[in-house]
Amino acid sequence: MIENLINELAKANTKDEILSYKSQISKLYNELYEKICSQNSCVCIQNYRDIKMLHELRMPMMAYSDSFYDKFAIPFLKEHNSETIDILEFVVLFYILQVINLLENGFFNKASKWIYKNSKFDHTEKINLTDNTKNLFCLLWCYFMEVINIKDDTRQFTIAYDEEFYLNDEKYEEVIDAIYESLKCDSRYFLVMGKILGQYRLRFTKMKYIIKYQPLFVNVGYEYFWTLIQQNQNVPEDTGTLK
Repeated sequence: MIENLINELAKANTKDEILSYKSQISKLYNELYEKICSQNSCVCIQNYRDIKMLHELRMPMMAYSDSFYDKFAIPFLKEHNSETIDILEFVVLFYILQVINLLENGFFNKASKWIYKNSKFDHTEKINLTDNTKNLFCLLWCYFMEVINIKDDTRQFTIAYDEEFYLNDEKYEEVIDAIYESLKCDSRYFLVMGKILGQYRLRFTKMKYIIKYQPLFVNVGYEYFWTLIQQNQNVPEDTGTLK
C-alpha cells in the first residue's frame, strides 16, 4: 500500500495533485500507528540502533554497491527486525505530512534563490517552488530535507543540480515551529519516538527530539522513500530540476 501511494505522490507535478493525497497518507499513517502500538509490537531502542546503522553505513557501503539500501539493508531488516521497517514507513509518512502542511501554508511560495553573474554572487531572487512543472513533490521533499539539515554556521544550501538557496532564520523557524506543533497536536509520532528513545533518555522532550534526533530520521526516511520508488522501477527523470 505505502509503495503505491509514494510512487503516485512522487509523480505529482502540481500543488493540488499533492494535496489530493493528504487524506490517504493520513489514513495510512494512523493505521501504521495502530500496528506499531499493538500488543504484539516490540518497538524499542533496537529500532533506533537499526536506523542509526543505516545512516552510518550508507556512505561507506556505496563504495561497494549503489543499491545498498535496496539489495542489502532493507531485505536484511525485513527478515530480522521487521518492526524497524514499520518505524521507517511511519517516519516517512510523518514527514510527508509535514511537507504537505508546509505546502498548504505557503512555505514553498517564496524561496530565496542565489543569483550569480560572472561566477560571482549578485543577489537573491524570490521564486515559487510550486511553479516547478516536473516532479514537484520530489523537489519539495528535497528542499525540506536540506532545511532540516542546514548547518548552524550557514544560511545556504544546494539542491536540484547546483541550484543554490538562501534560508534566513525566520524561514528556518517556520519549519521547526510547524513540526513542533505537529508533535503537540498529533502526539502519535512523539509517542512512537518515546517508545524508541524516551524510555532510555532522561527528560526526553519534543525539542530534544527535534534538535538531536530529527536530522537522522529525516535523512534515513528520505533514503527509504527513494528505495520504495526504485523497487518499483519508477524513478522520476531529472528529479528536482527547477523548470
